[in-house]
Amino acid sequence: MKLKIAFAVWSAWSLAGAAAAFDHQHPSWSQVLEEYVNPIGLVDYERLKRDHLEPSSSSFVKYIAQLRTVSHQHYQSWTLDQKKAFLINAYNALTIKLIIDNMPVESITDLGGWWWWLTKKPWKIEFFMLLDGHVRSLQTVQNSLRSEEFADYRIHAAISCASLSCPPLKRDAYVATTLDEDLDMQMKIWLADPERNDFSRSKIKISKIFAWYQEDFNHWGGSVHMVLLKFAPAIYRQKIQSHSTMWGYLPYNWDLNIHRK
Repeated sequence: MKLKIAFAVWSAWSLAGAAAAFDHQHPSWSQVLEEYVNPIGLVDYERLKRDHLEPSSSSFVKYIAQLRTVSHQHYQSWTLDQKKAFLINAYNALTIKLIIDNMPVESITDLGGWWWWLTKKPWKIEFFMLLDGHVRSLQTVQNSLRSEEFADYRIHAAISCASLSCPPLKRDAYVATTLDEDLDMQMKIWLADPERNDFSRSKIKISKIFAWYQEDFNHWGGSVHMVLLKFAPAIYRQKIQSHSTMWGYLPYNWDLNIHRK
């Protein structure tokens, strides 16, 4: 009995120690974002790829390695916001890794062949293993974020698919301590960008993300209409509320969100 108790105590201590070892401030990822992402969310993939070839000095290599150290058991011991921040940051970092591993590329859809729009192949490619193999593709990360565990439509403003019409990348990491405020702010930034959501026309044109993931916005936000009223620029809220306003969607630009110097 004493042996069992001692083992249980040791296991709990080991789990707590290992879980605590992961830095939930995600400093290496913040360093990457600050250095390689410009103020409007475009990524210097070419320079990042060059630096990626020098692992000893690469914050990006270091961060990807840190993500891989987290076991599924340790992950399950974290708070809800720690899990959510981890998955959002992992999705964005691994999307960038997918691009630089396959450069030169003009669009993430180039990785899916002619039938990418049917198979969604770029997001199904298994090119990494996280959480003891529970997560192997970008789609599995997104599916985890879209689960009832988090019940948060705002993740769609935080994850970026490496395309110009995707929400812009935040220039520092998401962290649990400020996650709620940061997700609200990211929704506002996304909706205030006329290239991604245009409320200035007589017919409002919003991102196709609201169509593709309408179920999430309806289920956890009440409706797309309610979400827009909450986060769109205040000068357009009366227009959004009007029953006579017509709606549509902007064409989705899948070109790479690359920063060309």
